Amino acid sequence: MQSRELAGRRILVVEDDPIIALDLKKILEEAGAIVFGPASTLDKALRLAEDLHFDAAVLDVRLERGDTLPLALRLEGRRVPFLFQTSDPGIVAGLFPGVPVLRKPFPREQLVAQLAGLLA
Repeated sequence: MQSRELAGRRILVVEDDPIIALDLKKILEEAGAIVFGPASTLDKALRLAEDLHFDAAVLDVRLERGDTLPLALRLEGRRVPFLFQTSDPGIVAGLFPGVPVLRKPFPREQLVAQLAGLLA
């Protein structure tokens, strides 16, 4: 059964692992979201952030090259809610107080609930 907690919400996904990216996209679409991306590089993510209007973002912290911290700073400045998903939560500990950090792997319900909470 599909949940609809994110119905119509536009979510930017930044994830460089293609399997995880497709899984995130599927989870969010099943919850009713419109997914932008997934972007696999910081450059692509920054372009999408400039060109598109979205309600929230899901950011993998570490990418194949670099990280998403510059994008997180930009989103924070624009007051766009976001969360991090990472296998190493310590790398963002204390950098963005109040921003949820999901430790990979995590249950799909946790992702949807965290995003719904950010958008409430």
